[in-house]
Amino acid sequence: MQEAARILKSGGSKKRERRRAASVMSQFGSRKGGLNRARNLSPAKLKEIATLGGLARQAKARERAAALSQTDSPNTQLLQDAAR
Repeated sequence: MQEAARILKSGGSKKRERRRAASVMSQFGSRKGGLNRARNLSPAKLKEIATLGGLARQAKARERAAALSQTDSPNTQLLQDAAR
């Protein structure tokens, strides 16, 4: 982490090194941000977010099954049943 910060501050490194360092720094920051956000949310809000995520996944599965049902695939019926 300190090495990544040093590379980003110096600005004289190769482009590939700067990208990798920025990626490392981003991963650490996003992890902390997500944990802090979850810690500050109420249980009701966490449940709401989880419910919306589940509904979105189900809708995506239904869309995928509908698209596959338009093709002549042997697994079409299995996918449609799984989406229900």
